Amino acid sequence: MQGLSPIEFGQYIANSKIVLCPSGLSSSECFRHYEAMRAGCIIISEKLPDTYFYQNSPIIQVHHWKDGLRKVAELLENPIEMERLGDLTKKWWVERCSEKATAQFVSDKLTFLRAG
Repeated sequence: MQGLSPIEFGQYIANSKIVLCPSGLSSSECFRHYEAMRAGCIIISEKLPDTYFYQNSPIIQVHHWKDGLRKVAELLENPIEMERLGDLTKKWWVERCSEKATAQFVSDKLTFLRAG
């Protein structure tokens, strides 16, 4: 069985409003989080590590998928909240995770280390 091509997968993400991000075999993190952020999707995920990229993010983190699915149902009934969360996610991407934001983060860390 063959999965979707990267282009097809990207199109599915771009056409989505809510993206579920289950954990992989060894980590709760995956590229889907970042692809969904970039597209401004609402992300529902299992618990993520407390790192710079996720601290205070608009990602909805759940301990059990039944809670995640309940949250999906609630969001589908509230388009205003969906728009608000999608906008927050897109803003988070631009300010915290985009290529430009990541380059600035690395530059700041290197400047700090050089000054140390």
